[in-house]
Amino acid sequence: MTRQFVHTRETVYNRGRAPESFLDFIIDWAKQAPDALFEYNDNPDVYSWVRYKLGPWKEGSDFLRHRKAVMLEVLRTLCGFESSWDWEEGIDQSANDGKPYERDEDEWEAGILQASSNTLRQYAPCRIYAQSFGIGVEDHTKFREFSMKKGIFPIQYGAIILRQTYRHHGPLKRTENNTRNPLKSSIHPYLSVDAVDEFERFLQI
Repeated sequence: MTRQFVHTRETVYNRGRAPESFLDFIIDWAKQAPDALFEYNDNPDVYSWVRYKLGPWKEGSDFLRHRKAVMLEVLRTLCGFESSWDWEEGIDQSANDGKPYERDEDEWEAGILQASSNTLRQYAPCRIYAQSFGIGVEDHTKFREFSMKKGIFPIQYGAIILRQTYRHHGPLKRTENNTRNPLKSSIHPYLSVDAVDEFERFLQI
């Protein structure tokens, strides 16, 4: 059945609207993703950071479905900010005063969520997941190649990062837009409870 997207296709900052193919992909991913990605933990993670706007979390039988929908809403807006939903987005050319390649290679961003391979060293769950794809902590090029392919790896890896910390992605860490510097913008003004509700309905079908 074709999904009819309304609130989940609202404009995100100046990035436009999420492609329907992207929305279909992340909904299908969430339906089969491990429950542990959405359950409570003790980290200062994405859920603790956006609860003020997208919470409180539903209890009972709706708990996991609601939390999955919240993760999808963060991914919808964050992928828009980070790459304009471009799976093949490369290194952030504006980083390091316009000299991004002068940074250590493990800091180079890649893919739809602009993840960098330094997270392999920082977070054990990231390292374990990457190892299941044959990616070691020193495999910076291989990590970027996997991160820039349309598929489960960049989305699930991104969700794992979000469960470890909200600080890895600037547009999530910042709660307000910087009107003087568009590069210092935030996803928070564009997070939508209506979009969460819509995602939740799609997860039931």
